[in-house]
Amino acid sequence: MEVGLLDQLKARDLLLVRLRELTAQHKGHPELTPVLFELGRIDKQLKDYETKKAEAQENVRKCRERLGEATPHVETAMELTKLGRILNHGGEIHAAKRAHEESVQMHRQLHPDNQCNELAGALGHLGLLHRQQGDLDKALQVLEESVRIWRAVEKNSDQCFADTLHELGKVHADRGNFQAGEESLKESLEMTRSLPKTELLQARTLRVLGQTCCKAGHMEEAETYWMECLSIENVLSGGQEVTKIVVAGEMYRFATACEDAGDSATALRCLEWALHINRRENGSAEHPGVAAVLQTFGLMALKRNDPQAAKQHLQDSLKMTRDLQGRDQDIAHTLIYLSRAWVREGNLPEAKKCMDEAMGLRHMPDVAVTGLRAISLLCEKRADAEAGARYLQICLQKLQYLHGEEDHPDIAETLRALGRFFGEGDVQDVKVAQKAKDYLRDSLQMKRRIHGNTDHPEIAAALYDLGYLCDNAGDPDAAKRYLQESLRMNRALHGNTDQPGIAAALHLLGNLRGRAGDLETAKQCLQESVRMQRRLHGEAEQLEIAATLFHLGGLCGRAGDLETAKQHFRESLRISRALEGGEAQTAITLRELGGISGRGGDLEAAKMYLKECLQIQRSLYTDHKHPSIATTMKAIASLPKPAELEKGPKPHALF
Repeated sequence: MEVGLLDQLKARDLLLVRLRELTAQHKGHPELTPVLFELGRIDKQLKDYETKKAEAQENVRKCRERLGEATPHVETAMELTKLGRILNHGGEIHAAKRAHEESVQMHRQLHPDNQCNELAGALGHLGLLHRQQGDLDKALQVLEESVRIWRAVEKNSDQCFADTLHELGKVHADRGNFQAGEESLKESLEMTRSLPKTELLQARTLRVLGQTCCKAGHMEEAETYWMECLSIENVLSGGQEVTKIVVAGEMYRFATACEDAGDSATALRCLEWALHINRRENGSAEHPGVAAVLQTFGLMALKRNDPQAAKQHLQDSLKMTRDLQGRDQDIAHTLIYLSRAWVREGNLPEAKKCMDEAMGLRHMPDVAVTGLRAISLLCEKRADAEAGARYLQICLQKLQYLHGEEDHPDIAETLRALGRFFGEGDVQDVKVAQKAKDYLRDSLQMKRRIHGNTDHPEIAAALYDLGYLCDNAGDPDAAKRYLQESLRMNRALHGNTDQPGIAAALHLLGNLRGRAGDLETAKQCLQESVRMQRRLHGEAEQLEIAATLFHLGGLCGRAGDLETAKQHFRESLRISRALEGGEAQTAITLRELGGISGRGGDLEAAKMYLKECLQIQRSLYTDHKHPSIATTMKAIASLPKPAELEKGPKPHALF
C-alpha cells in the first residue's frame, strides 16, 4: 500500500528554496548538480503519476461503458480499486476514498455473504485511507472486517492480507494499544517472509515494528528489528555493512520525528537508547552521533522551558562538534539553540555572542529565524534598540531569501516586528517615524494580499499598530483613521464578545478624543475599555488596566472633578505597585497624584507622592538628566504656595 507523493511535493518545495540559495551564492556551486538532478527526478515522478491516473480513469470509464453504468461487475470494482490506489499515491485522498468506497459497495452487491478476497483487499485500502485521515476508530473497524474476511476465505499467504495486517498493526499502535499492534505486525512479517521477493516489504514492517517497540518501551527488541531492517535495505542497495551506530542514527531520526509530532516521551526514550548504543559501541570516544543526540536533548529542554539543562546539553554538543571538526551548518544550529537558551535566562550578552558567531559562519540555517526573533525581543526588553533592529533585519533578509518574491505570513510578521521596534524609538525624529511607518505599512499591505479583502484579526492588529505609531508621532488624524478601522474590523469579527484588540483601540481612541477636547466621548471610550479589560482578565491585575485608569483620572482632573480623579489614580497605583514591571507606570501615577493633591491644597501629600516618584525614576533611569526625572523635579518646584491655593486650581494638562 503506497503512501503518496505529498512528501515528494514538500521535498520539491524545499529543493527550490535550496536552488535559490545556491544560485545566489555562486552560479557554479558544486551542490547545484545534485539539487537539479533531484528536482528532475521528482518532476518525472509527478508526470508519471498524471499519466497513470489518466490511464486508470480511462479504464474505469471503459468498464462502465462496456459493462453498464449502474451494473455492479467484478472487473469495474477491481479497476476502481486500482484507481483508488493511484489517487492515494498522488495524495488525492478524498478522490481515492470515493473510488475505494464504490469498489467496496460493488463487491458487497456481488457477494452478499461478504466471502470474497477482492472485498477484503478493497476494505484494506479503505482502512489505510481512514488512518491517513486520522479516523482511527473507522480505520480499526474496516481493517478488522478485512482481516476477518481474509481468514474466512483461507488466504493465509497473500501479500494483500499481509499488507492489511501491517496497517492494522499501525492503527493499534496509533491508538496506544502497542501489544495488539506488535501482534498484527509480527503476523504480517511472518506472512511476508513466506512469500518470494518481498525483502523490501519485510524491511518496511520491521521498521514499523521497531518504532512500535520504542513507543511501548521495548528498546532491546526495537534495536533488533531496526538492525534487521537496515541490513535488508543494505543488501538491496549494495551499501556498506550496517553497524549498531547506524541503528542509533535511525533511532535518533525517529526521536526527532516523535518530538515534532508532540510525543516527547517516546522521543526522550529513543534519544537515551541512541546515546546508550553510541556509548556501548564507542566507549567515551567523541562521535558525531553523540553530538547530534546531545543537541536534540538541548532542544527538547528548551521546549519544556528548562534553559539550564538546555545550556548544558548544547554546550557539550558544541564542544564535541568542534573537537570533531564538524560542519559549519551543525555548529551554527547548536549556537542558535544555545543563544535561545541564554535568551530564556535573560542573559543578553551571551545570547548575542552565540548568535553573532552563528551568523559569521558560512551556512545560516533556517532555524536562525526563531532565534533571531527571540533575541530581538530580549534586546527590546533591555533597551538595546540598535542590536534588536539588526537581528530583526537579518531575520527579514533570511525569510525573503527563503520565500523569494512570495508573500508569506512570517515575512509580514517580521515587518510588523521591525515597525513596532522602530516605533518604540524616538518617533519625534521624522526619519525614525517614517522608517517605522514604512515597515508597518508594508506588513499591512502584505497581510491584505495574503488574506484578501476580508476582515481578519491580523489585519486589525496591523491597523492598530499603525494607529498607535501615528498617535505617538504626532499625527492624530491618521491615528484616528487607523484605530477606527481596527475597531470596526474587530467588532465585525467578534461581535459583542470582549476582545483585547477592541479594548486597546478604545483606550487609544479615548486618549485621542481627550487631547482633542472631546472629554465626554473620551470618557466613554476609556470607561468601556476598563470594563472590557476587567471582564477579560477577571481577578487578575493587568498593567493595561492601570494605564487606562490613569488616563481616566487625567480626564476627570481636566474636568475639575479632583476627587474622582484621585480615585482613578489611586486604583491605578494599587494595580501597578502589585505587578512586576509596573515601576514606570507607578512613577507617573505618583507624579499625577502629587500634582492633583497640590492643586487641591494637600501640600504634604503632594510632596510625599512626588518624592516617591522621583526615587523610583532615579532607580529606573541611570541618566539623571532623563526627561521623566526633569519633569518630576519641575513638578516639585512648581507646587503651589499656600497663598496661591486661594486663587483656585491650575488647568490640568495630562493629555
